[in-house]
Amino acid sequence: MTQSLTALIDILPGEEITTSYVNLLAESNKRRDGLLHNWNFDCKCSIHRLSAQHQGLSDMRVEKIVELHEKLMDWSPPLRMTGTERIEAALLYINLCEQERLHGSRVVGLEIAAYAYAAVADRYNAIKYASMALEGHISLTSSPDEVRLELGDLMLNPEGHWTWNLYEQVERMKGKEGGLRRGWRMLTNWWV
Repeated sequence: MTQSLTALIDILPGEEITTSYVNLLAESNKRRDGLLHNWNFDCKCSIHRLSAQHQGLSDMRVEKIVELHEKLMDWSPPLRMTGTERIEAALLYINLCEQERLHGSRVVGLEIAAYAYAAVADRYNAIKYASMALEGHISLTSSPDEVRLELGDLMLNPEGHWTWNLYEQVERMKGKEGGLRRGWRMLTNWWV
């Protein structure tokens, strides 16, 4: 049996390389119990060797990642976050994923940040984060082609992307015939 591995980050000589058999967004004790129950081994990775206090902090970060993910994926009207709040939440999500070494989730955070910057018409950062997200998604063999194409479109033509200046578009739709929901479905038909 052969296993192929693609690194999303540089790997230093002697650095530990791990793979997961469980949901990395679960509490550390649940992950460890799942490994023991389902795979019959007691994990001794660097995270599971942490003190109880540090595992508790890790669990709090993972819980926050899950909470932020749910909020950030909600683009339905009415928008529950301002553009600034969405950007700050996306950047926090990326930072927490980096702290927890959740590189696949970090790529999703980069994608969310790209859309958030486009939604407030920040061309430079929309392109910057779309580029980083696309690079990450290319490394993830499980990423759907649609995601890669969407990010490529955002990089090449941010002003033509459905998220471009979205907050202003939503405000303009509020007074139009058919209401906000009809216009929203037209804007986000691929997302919903």
